[in-house]
Amino acid sequence: MRGKVDENMPIECAGVLRTGGWECDTVFDEALGGRDSVLALLRLLIPVLRTQWAEHRLWIVEPGCVRVREVGAPAV
Repeated sequence: MRGKVDENMPIECAGVLRTGGWECDTVFDEALGGRDSVLALLRLLIPVLRTQWAEHRLWIVEPGCVRVREVGAPAV
C-alpha cells in the first residue's frame, strides 16, 4: 500500500506506516507542506473556481494541476 501523511499529523506517523509495510511519505518530504505552498495552490485554484461548479465534485489541487471529478465518477 502507498500513503502520504498530511502536515496536520505527526511526521512519526509515516514511520509507523512504513513499519506496517506501507510505502509512505509526508507532505514535507515532497515540499508540499507549510503556509507558502498552500497559498500557491490556492492562487492556482482561484481561476478554476471562477469557471467550474464546486458542489458535489472532488477537487484535487497539485502544483501545476487542478483536477475536478464528479462525485461517483470512476477514478482515472
